Amino acid sequence: MTRSTQPHSSMKTILRSGGRMRDMWFSEEAVSALANLAGAAVFRERMGGARPVLAGLIGCTGTGKSTLFNSLAEQEISETSWKAHNTRGPILHAHTDFIERLRQAEAADGPLLFPRLERQTLPEGGPQNASGSRTTLEIAPAQSERFKNLALIDLPDINTTLARDEKLIAIELLAWLDAAIFLVDEETLYHRDYAAPAELARALGQHCFCVINNRGRDRIERSHHDIVSVQKLFGAERLYILPEIKQGPRFTQEDEFIAFREALLKTPHLAGGAALIRRAAPHAGRILRENRRRIKWLSRLEQNLQEKTQEAAQKKNPIPLRRVIHDDVIQVMEHLGLKRFAVSNIYHFLKKTAATGAVSHSFHVAFGGQRDKALSELLRFDVDKLQAEVESRVHDQLDQLHAVMKPLRDEEELAALAPELRRGAELNRDRIRSKCAEAANEIEQQCRVILESDQLQKTLRNEPLSAVLIVLAMGADLFAIPGFGSFILTPSVLKYIPVGRFENLKRRFQQSLHDIIRDELHYAVQTVREARGRLTLDESDPLENALADCAHAS
Repeated sequence: MTRSTQPHSSMKTILRSGGRMRDMWFSEEAVSALANLAGAAVFRERMGGARPVLAGLIGCTGTGKSTLFNSLAEQEISETSWKAHNTRGPILHAHTDFIERLRQAEAADGPLLFPRLERQTLPEGGPQNASGSRTTLEIAPAQSERFKNLALIDLPDINTTLARDEKLIAIELLAWLDAAIFLVDEETLYHRDYAAPAELARALGQHCFCVINNRGRDRIERSHHDIVSVQKLFGAERLYILPEIKQGPRFTQEDEFIAFREALLKTPHLAGGAALIRRAAPHAGRILRENRRRIKWLSRLEQNLQEKTQEAAQKKNPIPLRRVIHDDVIQVMEHLGLKRFAVSNIYHFLKKTAATGAVSHSFHVAFGGQRDKALSELLRFDVDKLQAEVESRVHDQLDQLHAVMKPLRDEEELAALAPELRRGAELNRDRIRSKCAEAANEIEQQCRVILESDQLQKTLRNEPLSAVLIVLAMGADLFAIPGFGSFILTPSVLKYIPVGRFENLKRRFQQSLHDIIRDELHYAVQTVREARGRLTLDESDPLENALADCAHAS
């Protein structure tokens, strides 16, 4: 098995396979985290080192994220309100050059920045009051030279019930950031919902800022041990304490705001991709372990079913033709070529006449020169009875297959992913009937060909030697079981005398029915094989290789 040596190539494969992994029902938590980290890694690699710093505002509801976002953007973009969860989706404010580069890159490689979100560009200039949509990335173009090196993202809050219902969009999008701006106020200094994003930002090597929005109710001492612990939690070099806004809807000339803005514009580095790959490794490993577990389960089940179906296929239980075709047809076919001479046919004629009283019909069937026409109405296989016979045999074998599949039903997780395994092998009556009808139609046609090719009268006139052989067969028929003497002694080399051809035809028919039963049992094996193909990755799959590369990157 060949492994890729390019981590970014593997991450690109993972990014493009997010939908496929979800369709295979791998852990949504692992798939989402892995797809996000892969998307961020591919974005950084594709956009290169000339991209702007991507800075996102993270905070609880009502802490002033949108106010600070608008202040940094120097225009009214994000809607501000005390309403909880006012900003429901991300809003990007970036220079038009970066937006155009991103558009061209995504046209070539597919979505790179927040790939699962749609795009909506806001009109330039004037207040936009964007509140965001949880399925849309709203883009506000910037013309200021200041934003050639800085792109701002206003993220939804991290603590409301709606945020959790939307699977914490802010946390999900955090991986793309180069700088994380944590915004708190006096009431949210110690909010537990900050712990996860703060830990993630540090693990991803992002530059962290901490801004305290002081609404003027209490004086904040930077040296206080609580404030120091908050600064340590976020891994920030210093705290920026913004005063309460006295005039206007946003910060403009406040000293602390200006200091923060300048520090943000001078963010020392862009976050790299190595930390993203290391962070993705446990999630890739989790998916690989689940994949191996599924392969083990399904391979064992497939092997057991294969052994059972092979064992069942070796058991041949012929279906008596007398259950599906008229006795008269069988009697004629077994004595074909000796119809007017076999002593057993005299017995059959007398028996049939006594039972039905139809002397003329019985004579045509037993001795008539046009017996193919006399039998045309009788030469019809009962497909309903034939189907019932085949289903009975399939059902008996399926009971054994159900016993093999029963232990797997205890694996609730896998059984839920593949409900066809929970149900086990089932009869497909439509398929069985179609195959039985096809086999019956074929033998009917072949029987008619044999009847029409029976040219005994012509043979006796033109081939004296054949006449002698026929007489010998007639004599043997007097001392043998009815129908068998003629079959044993009449030379099969006389191709124009179709003696014994019906026996070959019966054997081929029984084999076709056996094949139907065998194929129906193999559908159980095929069901497991299809489930395995749908729910697992084999070693030659590029996605499996990419996951292995990622899992071993740490």
